[in-house]
Amino acid sequence: MIILPINEKPPFKSYLHRAYPISVMLANNPDSECWIRSMFLQLYFDTNDPSYKMDFYPIPLYRYECLDDGHIKGCILNEDNIICFSKQLLNNGYYLLFIVDEYYIEGTYSYKNTHFDHWMMVHGYDENKLYCVSYLSDRRFQRFTIEYITLLKSVKYVHGIGVYKLVNNFQFDYDFNLANELLYDYINSVNTSKKHRIYKRPNDALYGRDVYQAMIDDLNFSYDYRYTHVLLEHKENVRYWLQVNGVDIKYIKMFNDVIKQCRVLEFLYLKQNSAYNKNLEAEIIKLIKNIDEDEQHILKECCNQLLGN
Repeated sequence: MIILPINEKPPFKSYLHRAYPISVMLANNPDSECWIRSMFLQLYFDTNDPSYKMDFYPIPLYRYECLDDGHIKGCILNEDNIICFSKQLLNNGYYLLFIVDEYYIEGTYSYKNTHFDHWMMVHGYDENKLYCVSYLSDRRFQRFTIEYITLLKSVKYVHGIGVYKLVNNFQFDYDFNLANELLYDYINSVNTSKKHRIYKRPNDALYGRDVYQAMIDDLNFSYDYRYTHVLLEHKENVRYWLQVNGVDIKYIKMFNDVIKQCRVLEFLYLKQNSAYNKNLEAEIIKLIKNIDEDEQHILKECCNQLLGN
């Protein structure tokens, strides 16, 4: 039996590709939070991505250098060896990522309802079951267990197994230069990915403040509450940036009002997604514009003081 530690309350968990690595970092080294927070200050909106239109930059394909990660190819996996491989990896401290059909996973929204492929992390096992973490039907990021037979039925072998664990003795510090650069790019709607094209092709998306108009335009297609959750996580992290830079308390209080508006926006999105029959579009658009305006007033004042024009 082995159960690796997991943090169920990572500060960035709108999507599982964010929640999983961060939950591993925090569970194994709580001091990693300051380093993590210095990276999550830029947003982008990719209208061509059907799964994750609005998210933090960098895009999910970028790797975290503090993680020893890898991938077990699906071509070598089958029902006879996947459990054995999984146990060996867990015994060596690796967390496992599978893509599974949630139709077979009890507690999920899709259980015995519809076939839906989604990420699932395994962080332990005993003689009868696997210890997992994912979003369940109540939209909470939480732990649960499944029997081995459930994994064999639900796993999508072709995708293989993602593996990672924390690198020993990695130095976690708040990267002020990185945080300041990302926030500058956010305020000025700079496409940050163009700076890193020596590693990856730039992401042709809308960046920084431009995400607000993108959210408004996207209302023609859906009221995706994940956008508002990303937005709220971003504002809470911007407040952290203000605090670590020691800005005047009046700006912190003003920014708390921006965060409150984001919580109201998230509620309106959820309400519009429900059976509620009143059209809240005009109210939502007005609130998005107010958030943008109030935030920019605060951040430009603070950035002029801290970073110069």
